[in-house]
Amino acid sequence: MVIIKSLFVSVNDVLQKLENNEFDLRCDECKGIIKPEVVFFGEPLPEIELTLANKIATKCDLMFVIGSSLQVEPAASIPRLAYYKGAKLIFINKSSTEWDFMARIIFYEKASKILKNILDELKN
Repeated sequence: MVIIKSLFVSVNDVLQKLENNEFDLRCDECKGIIKPEVVFFGEPLPEIELTLANKIATKCDLMFVIGSSLQVEPAASIPRLAYYKGAKLIFINKSSTEWDFMARIIFYEKASKILKNILDELKN
């Protein structure tokens, strides 16, 4: 049996290490590299989250696709799955993708600008 302990390190702890010129950011307990809880390019997606995303894609009515070229699998297939199950897609990208035909609405702009505008409109 393998027991994996999940450790969370606060941003303040990381900043303190950097301020003390400690640039080898490793966990004091396990000596593993401290990194954000994101998937970097080339890393596999967590299987549970990928399965859940695919399940949600088959049931959603609307999906926002933000800042994706839709070229890296398996994540790129999630919006296509939603589209083929009848969901409407909204793309927010700085440039076009080969899948733009699927989108009901496309914004070729920075996501921060478009999302702020959407949020402002929803508040009104």
